[in-house]
Amino acid sequence: MSAVIWSLIFEPTIGMLNQLLAAVGLDSWQRVWLGSQDTSLLSVILVWVWRTIPFDMLILLGSLLKIPKELLEASKIDGCTGIRSIWHIILPLMLPTIMLLSIISIANDFRSFDIVWIMTQGGPIGSTEIASTLVYKLGFQENHYGYANAVAFMVFVIVTAIVGLVGLIFRSRNGTNERTGGQEG
Repeated sequence: MSAVIWSLIFEPTIGMLNQLLAAVGLDSWQRVWLGSQDTSLLSVILVWVWRTIPFDMLILLGSLLKIPKELLEASKIDGCTGIRSIWHIILPLMLPTIMLLSIISIANDFRSFDIVWIMTQGGPIGSTEIASTLVYKLGFQENHYGYANAVAFMVFVIVTAIVGLVGLIFRSRNGTNERTGGQEG
């Protein structure tokens, strides 16, 4: 639904964005937002960020609210303020949530078919082509099922490797904190 609405906002002749630019005297900034190689990818990324950031922020806010206030007060009494409090108390306590959110975000980024397909179908000239639109085009439009399957499998391998790497990075960071009693360096 958001991709349809944003497609209408970016529409070059009657779209709200170009109308707003004209209304404030910025006629030279008007563009064919989704039909130009220069602006189509940025437009799709803007919509994807607009759609995903609220979910991420709510999850992070929930994690932040779970931190005991007594722990933060005790750290202030011990002289830990500002950045040190964030770095040594808040961030380590939020690290499991950040790890899970990172993995979910990476997986979602690789399946953003709907926004790209509705807004640009991978064009113009492949400037917004992503793996899922490529698989769709190869399999269902060009009938190259084997090639589409191979691309989909490679995407699966890449996503699995990236998620595994993120998990190892966070696990090693968390393991370092556990072995040193939460103190580094």
